[in-house]
Amino acid sequence: MSQLMVCPYCNGEMTITPDLHGRDVLCPHCQQNIQIPGQQAPSPNEYYYQPPGQPTRPVYQIEQKSSLSGCQVFLIVVVAVITAVIILVLC
Repeated sequence: MSQLMVCPYCNGEMTITPDLHGRDVLCPHCQQNIQIPGQQAPSPNEYYYQPPGQPTRPVYQIEQKSSLSGCQVFLIVVVAVITAVIILVLC
């Protein structure tokens, strides 16, 4: 059964087949040499793969905040213009 792993160098996802466990492979994204653990590795939703000797750490999915809507940008510009006018008038 194939599973996904995350490259520790570029965070690119790669599919690992059971025959690759215990072998060195090249990341298809950054071409770095990665040693695949001999046993079945945890899924990428739980851990990043770390080179031997380094502890693994949990992976937390971070949701990206949506960008400002057009209305919000318009209000920011209006407030900036009004502030600039007030400063010019008072000086």
